[in-house]
Amino acid sequence: MYQNKRKYILPFLVLGVFLVLAVMTYFKVEDITHWPIYSKEHILRNIKQVKNRPLVEKLFEINESVKEVIDQKSGSVEDPQKRAGLILLTKICKDSCKAIRCRVDPGLGQACRQNCPEGKVDFCILATKRLADEPEPSEKK
Repeated sequence: MYQNKRKYILPFLVLGVFLVLAVMTYFKVEDITHWPIYSKEHILRNIKQVKNRPLVEKLFEINESVKEVIDQKSGSVEDPQKRAGLILLTKICKDSCKAIRCRVDPGLGQACRQNCPEGKVDFCILATKRLADEPEPSEKK
């Protein structure tokens, strides 16, 4: 009788670990969805690696040009310039917004979170650290 109970311990432990990971991921995603939208200047001030500065500036620049079509597929965009911009933005996000880079450089992670199309940088967003809040305009010197 004791051996019958022992053979169920391992499956219950594995199930428990997966359940705990799922709950933790859910709460992390819920927390991230309520993070504020940071300004470009605030993100640039929080970049840890100088080599990421041009990348962040390019992400903001391309996002401004394709803002109204960012959630569409590139094949359904009629304007050739916006289609090219959307393809370029998607490639940059896919190649540069890796989870380890977003964890090491919070400024890059926040730029990817704000500028990249949904679903392209999920692991980067989960690895991103929250930035310190921006000072109020009256506190700026």
